[in-house]
Formats: sequence, C-alpha cells, structure tokens
Amino acid sequence: MKVLFLTKYYPPAEGGIERYGQLLCTGLVARGVQVVVVAFAEGGRPGSWEWADGVRVCRLTRHLNWGSAPCSANLPGVVRRLTTDCDLVHLNYPNPWVEAAHLLLGHRRRTVVSYHSDIGADRWLRPAYLPFTRLLLRRSARVLVSNPHYLDSSEVLRPLRGRCALIPYPVDLARLDRVSPGQVETCRRTHGRFVLFAGRLVHYKGVEFLIRALAELPADIQLLIVGRGPQEPHYRALAAAAGHADRVRFMGRLDDDELYPLYHACMCFVLPSTSRLESFGIVLAEAMACGAPVVSTDLGTGTSHVNSDGETGYVVPPGDAGALARAIGRIAGDGGLAAALGRRGRQRAHAFFSPQAVVEATLGVYAAVHSVAVPPG
Repeated sequence: MKVLFLTKYYPPAEGGIERYGQLLCTGLVARGVQVVVVAFAEGGRPGSWEWADGVRVCRLTRHLNWGSAPCSANLPGVVRRLTTDCDLVHLNYPNPWVEAAHLLLGHRRRTVVSYHSDIGADRWLRPAYLPFTRLLLRRSARVLVSNPHYLDSSEVLRPLRGRCALIPYPVDLARLDRVSPGQVETCRRTHGRFVLFAGRLVHYKGVEFLIRALAELPADIQLLIVGRGPQEPHYRALAAAAGHADRVRFMGRLDDDELYPLYHACMCFVLPSTSRLESFGIVLAEAMACGAPVVSTDLGTGTSHVNSDGETGYVVPPGDAGALARAIGRIAGDGGLAAALGRRGRQRAHAFFSPQAVVEATLGVYAAVHSVAVPPG
C-alpha cells in the first residue's frame, strides 16, 4: 500500500502534531507501507525532497501565510501528481490550503482525515471554513479522533460519530525510557525542586496563569519553561512584574535528549492551556511515561482524558491560577502521593500511547477503507 500523508509541518519542525506524524509514518514504513509526506518547510530545506527514516518527504516552499495557514504556489501541482500515484490519502486537519487542493484535485482517492482540533470561535475564518470542513469530512471514508472527550464535545464531529475511529496519539516510549539516573540527578542538582512546562509559547497555552500560581507556592519551587513563541516577551515581563524573575527560567527550545531528563526530574509537569486548540496534550503523555505527576485543565478535550483526575494527576478549571497552585501544592507537599500519581501515570502511558498500538490501529482503518468505496459528497 502507498499512502500520501498531507500535513502542515513535519520534523525537524517542533510540535505535538509533528511528533504524531513522525511516529506514525516511520511505524507504517516499518510495517511495509510506502509513505510520502507533503509538508511545508519549517526546520527543513524549502522546495526539497528528502528521505527521513524511510519516509519520503516533500517540503513545500511557503510563499504566503494567510492567518496561520501556510500556502505554496507549488501545492496544486504536487497534490495532483502525487494523488494519482497512491492508494490512500491521509490528511491532517486543520490545514486549509492543502484541504482545498485535495478537494479540488485529489478527492477521488480514498481519504482518511486525522481531525486534530476544531477551528477556534475567535478565528475570523470560522464562518467560511465550517461548510468547507463538513464537505471534506463527508467525502472522507474515515475520521480519526484522538480521544472520546473531543468526539463528544465537538459540534463538527458529533454528527459523524459513525464514521469516526478513536486512535490516540503515540509517544516514543523507548526513547523516554533511555534517560539515565545520572542525567536525572544532574537536573535535580541544577534546578532544585521545579515545575515543568514544555510547548510553544502561544496565547492558548495559558502560561501566564502558571506564572501567577507561583505566588501561592513555596519560595523554593522553581518554574522551568521550555519552548519558544510569540508570547515569550509577555511572559518574561509578567514574571518580572510579579517578582518571580529569579524563579522562572526560560530554557528556550531543547532537543529531546535535553528535555526528557527534565520530565524525569521535575516535581510535576503542568499544561495550563485555556482553549480547545489544545486537543490532546502529547506532552502530558510524555511526562506521564517518565513517571511525572501531571496537572492539566478541563477543556472538554484530551487534556482531561490523557490525565485522569486523581489517578495520574489533577485536572483543574482553565484560567484559574489559584486552582493550579492548589494542585501543584498538593503534589509538592506529599511525596507518597506524588510517587503514586507518577507510577499510575507511567502505567497509563505504556498501556494506551505506545507507537506500536497506534500504528496497528491505523493500519486497521487503512485496510477497512481500502476495501470500500469513497462515500458520496
């Protein structure tokens, strides 16, 4: 089987969806599937073809960014040419211009859509995009959704429940397990007791509420912020204004070999997101796989599915610095509780988020789709 995988970005570009794409595509190749990825260049050479762990990757030059949606003048020709030479198209939503090109030029091929998130209510393109989205999903043979909470709460997905398949995002358990005790001890000596956040520094991550929560936590607790993004200057200014400049450490972008020991060494990992754009929370699953207790917010998405409240950590209301502080303080003040939460989180991550399980489930969908006709539009 030959699969055309259409996505916005692909590693070395950073992000949860990028990790999902890489683990899935390399896993598919290992099972004998031919995979061609089309992605916009970010962290790769624009306008190039390359091999990455057995996956053929086409990196499109970005000629235009409309909102947060990249576009390339080469996109229509690439989609038309590659669609004719594949058995199945796997498209990652949202990605407006790729979806438009596929609907116009490639929709006759059987299509699977990974539905990563709804378009936010504040987005100017939502009214025009919703009918387009519904047409795309109607023409797709199967829609992959990462967690039941998102399926239940999405007004777009609910009518399509019978066509949806629940397949979680994978995490690289083998690499996360390769951290040595010496690396963990070095992190603890360097940073002391610390709370960890990792992700892009964008508005919906809610990092400002985590910074404000420090005021209600013991003075020896540090906050490590891993990542870059447009909100970083704002967060630095907020930390300074709150008198926490010496307790908040902006670590910048770290590669996996630098980040993974921090997962193991942290007192807890916190994902304080405030929007449904946070559809799953892969970093939560990564931290849990390393035995870290986690704190997340209740958004009606995967953040309260990956993290099971009271079992692997705590789920609190979004935008509530006090609730974040209370949850972190509970973990920080009880070593036995923290160890139990971490142990159960590790068990949950290994049971549900292994790459092998995700690849097998996706192959099952491909096999079913490949034997049926595309549903009418």
